[in-house]
Amino acid sequence: MLLFLCGSVYQLINCINIKVNLYPDVPADIVLEKCNDFHSIEQTIRDTKIFDEVINTEWGKPDERGDLGGNKEENTQIMLNAKDHPLALKNGKKYSDIFVYAINFSYTYLIYYQMIQEGIVPTVHLFEDGLSSYCEELLRIEHSNIDHSVFSPEKRIANNIKESLLYMPDWYCGAQKNFPKNILPRKADFAVIMPYLNMIFEKPELPKEKYIYFDEGCIQEGTNNNECGILDYISEIVGKENIIVKLHPRAPDNNDYFMRGYKTFKTGITPWELFLDLDGIDNKVIMAISSTCLFSDYSIYGKKINSIQFYNISLNHRIYINNHKPIVDAFFKKIYKDINSEQKQLFVPNSLAELECCIKYLEGEME
Repeated sequence: MLLFLCGSVYQLINCINIKVNLYPDVPADIVLEKCNDFHSIEQTIRDTKIFDEVINTEWGKPDERGDLGGNKEENTQIMLNAKDHPLALKNGKKYSDIFVYAINFSYTYLIYYQMIQEGIVPTVHLFEDGLSSYCEELLRIEHSNIDHSVFSPEKRIANNIKESLLYMPDWYCGAQKNFPKNILPRKADFAVIMPYLNMIFEKPELPKEKYIYFDEGCIQEGTNNNECGILDYISEIVGKENIIVKLHPRAPDNNDYFMRGYKTFKTGITPWELFLDLDGIDNKVIMAISSTCLFSDYSIYGKKINSIQFYNISLNHRIYINNHKPIVDAFFKKIYKDINSEQKQLFVPNSLAELECCIKYLEGEME
């Protein structure tokens, strides 16, 4: 039996993709973590009958994403007695395969070592969770504050990872480990799960504005940035009425974009990937500093939507990117080359002058 650990709507999409396309006849359960509020779609997930059981866990709140105990000795004792922990699974099932987006949270260790205590050694599968999945393995076993050596080598989680499932395995730029990078079903295969996604989520409405900018939450991270200034520069060319900002989920309604007169919207629980299937999306221009939206149209659907990346003209980046910049740079170079292999549709200006040329090209004013 399979078990999926899920902490976001993007991860939910990928869990469904894996289950429906790769393991259609194998029974599976899914655990919904508190990293995200799944309350409004929990019943519709059940209604799809993709998973035998949809399990809620209290783990995942911002103050609970570290180790479950205290010091290394206490944490190790928790893993040795995992099935007795309050957050352990209580359904009595034994899972032969566990699918996780990262092996760097204590809850993953808890569920894995609970299975070890139950007498089964699960196979672990990593699956894509956006940019980080292409730039690092997200294992961090050595930093887990748990002594995994108390388990025999054949039972340690690091020794039972089978694969990393990615939409574009060739884009991977992180450290190579001793397990393969395998492909997640995409294009026509991904289309197979769209009826399920339409059951779970409300049908979104595509903004009428041509230029859609994706806020990445830099302000919420305490990072000073010039993204509003860049938008002001673009608005002088195309008009502010033709620009809308998709707000980060944590962005307040009274935000800098709103104060500057930009229209804004939030997608709520509905993931952006559903917008990519709407009529008219090909006529939009996507703008962002480093968001997954810059490449998900191509990586998942095989589409190429005109996009502008502010990466080289942004004053600052997200904390994650600043901590992994050489690898992230290499990753963006790969996607730039791949997406633009036949026709240039991803634009990465190095200056405001180049940005102006990109906008005028997309407006049909330059060749």
